[in-house]
Amino acid sequence: SIAHIVDSWAKAIKDHRPGQVPSEIQLRQAIGLSVDAAIELHCPGISEEMHKAISASYSTYFRAGKKNIQMFPGVREGLERLGTRGAILAVATGKKIRSVQEELDTHCLNEFFVTARAADITRSKPHPQMLWEIMDETGVYAANTIMVGDSAVDVQLAKNAGVRAVAVSFGAESESALIEGGASVCAN
Repeated sequence: SIAHIVDSWAKAIKDHRPGQVPSEIQLRQAIGLSVDAAIELHCPGISEEMHKAISASYSTYFRAGKKNIQMFPGVREGLERLGTRGAILAVATGKKIRSVQEELDTHCLNEFFVTARAADITRSKPHPQMLWEIMDETGVYAANTIMVGDSAVDVQLAKNAGVRAVAVSFGAESESALIEGGASVCAN
């Protein structure tokens, strides 16, 4: 979904600020943030009206291409293995909660996750609030919590919440960037 997210941002910004579209590298740096935080990063100092217009355009482009997003091979099997080992799984995302529920439904993954937090119902990454809420709801202490993510924002969220960060290199950032950012390990 990384390419789709980047493409959706590029189109949305181009619609309203032609010639001012950030580079692909810059657009990737906002992955994991809420839509509002990403707009603030990509388009600092814009009016509230422009902010709302870019947000609406991004949502339109993202939703239009969502049906084409596929899970990585082995995800379901990995979640099943974690479940049989007693892992308590939750989602912490910069997306909206409605979008999270739609994706879990689409891929039949609801059975694996006990809860979810999204940027529209709590503070956005990298603020630790969403992880704190998940830990509070599940009764899992920070020492026993691992945040798995593919972006620098995910690693920073883990650090801010006082939990271990495990990164995956097939997402928004390179393995070296994730390790340098503080991930304890990076799966390829």
